[in-house]
Amino acid sequence: MSTSAERFLRKLKEAIAWANTLGVNLSHGRFADYIRAFERALEKAAEGSTDEAEDPQAIHTGLTTIEAGQELILVYEHLRHLPAVELRKRLARYIYGTTLEKDERPASGSSEPRNIGFELVFAARCASVGLPVDLPTVGDIEIASPPIDIECKRPQTPGGIEASIRKAQKQLAERAKSNARCPTGIIALSIGKLIHGGTKLLPAPTAEAAIRELGRTTADFVSEYDQIWQSLNLPCVHAVVTDLSAVVQLTDPDGLTWGSFNGINPINQNQTPESDEHLETVAQALRSAQGLIKL
Repeated sequence: MSTSAERFLRKLKEAIAWANTLGVNLSHGRFADYIRAFERALEKAAEGSTDEAEDPQAIHTGLTTIEAGQELILVYEHLRHLPAVELRKRLARYIYGTTLEKDERPASGSSEPRNIGFELVFAARCASVGLPVDLPTVGDIEIASPPIDIECKRPQTPGGIEASIRKAQKQLAERAKSNARCPTGIIALSIGKLIHGGTKLLPAPTAEAAIRELGRTTADFVSEYDQIWQSLNLPCVHAVVTDLSAVVQLTDPDGLTWGSFNGINPINQNQTPESDEHLETVAQALRSAQGLIKL
């Protein structure tokens, strides 16, 4: 087993053990499937077998293992200091769902666990660069300073983007009614499934090329869909953050990794000097958080 694979598996098992201490049992369900799949793939690789590498289902499971494992590790490393009650509540919902993202069916509710996962991962990214993050009982994410309320959305199809934006506006408006902080409102929009359907592996020669490709893909998405949030009446929304994550296959050095890219897209009609300052603080932080994470 390679050093990077050993490190990844060790961290994933640590994160699962931590969740168990909160009363969230990850020993069953999709995370147990991920560990079994990863260990099986390593055994096959050690034997020199190529069966797993040629099986589409095994490939998709392997990619999902890397992504979901890195998500849980990120949450473990950067949110475990938060009060346990709300964290436990969200983790308990996150662990269910389909093993593969491509098999989600929103009508059945099977996309909700990964929706919760996106809330946790985005909060962990913010916390990883020093933003004072909290998971409120009402709403998705709260940043204490500067005062920012965040609602996270993960539309399943391009046709669902507008409904997601409208729902987030409504939720931010409800939070603002009982909020004396006059917060800046942000919608965090996960765009990965809209682009690759839950199955994409991004090949790149180098880490620098991978980041450029994630940035280019995000910019193309914004260019195509920006008119949706710019044309709507969104008085409580000051920006939409587009978040793209993907498993990356590097050739130099050879190996798999996990990459993310975030873009902040201000709502032109809602900008104020105060909100601009708040958004710049978040933008600088997220630029530090994006990049590749080694296995």
